[in-house]
Amino acid sequence: GVTSINYRFALNGATGITLASGQTVTIRLYFSCGSGSAGRYAKVKDVIAKGIATLNPVTGDYRTRQTGDWTDLATWERWDGTAWVNPAPAYPVYNNSGTITILNGHTVTVSATLANGSGYIHLTKVNAGGQLIVNSGANLNIANDGVASTTDLQVDGSLTLLGGLFTNGNVSVLVNGSFVNSGTGMNLSNTGDTV
Repeated sequence: GVTSINYRFALNGATGITLASGQTVTIRLYFSCGSGSAGRYAKVKDVIAKGIATLNPVTGDYRTRQTGDWTDLATWERWDGTAWVNPAPAYPVYNNSGTITILNGHTVTVSATLANGSGYIHLTKVNAGGQLIVNSGANLNIANDGVASTTDLQVDGSLTLLGGLFTNGNVSVLVNGSFVNSGTGMNLSNTGDTV
């Protein structure tokens, strides 16, 4: 018969490893079969590597630094091309940001409809373990970034809608996590919108 043994290990403990674009990691597994003779090999199959794949930030990308209101500059940090700057110089909206990411463990609340950027966000991702809450009386407006192949709002964590959710058309929303709609209004039926 065939013996199966499962092993798990973490690279660099809980912090993991970071690979820059173009870098690779090589993992060598050695198995001793109790013999000193040459030519003894172990077959390794069904190897699974797990982790979170992220792109290197580009100038103008935003990510959360802590839990807070969307318009609180201390909630966000912005990539300036060299480092993450906190507090961010402005809160993220469609016309001043690259990607917008709500990180694991952070909750961002939209307590009032955003005033900047005509009130629209785009290219926003709520990571697993992250939360986005739209309060009653507030609207979350999602803009199409103009590229058909991109997702304008991706929810891998949770989105709780107590207010409204609207788009400017041709918006792509992807929900891999949870979406609770207890809101007052939602329009994801503009021309070209996809969920």
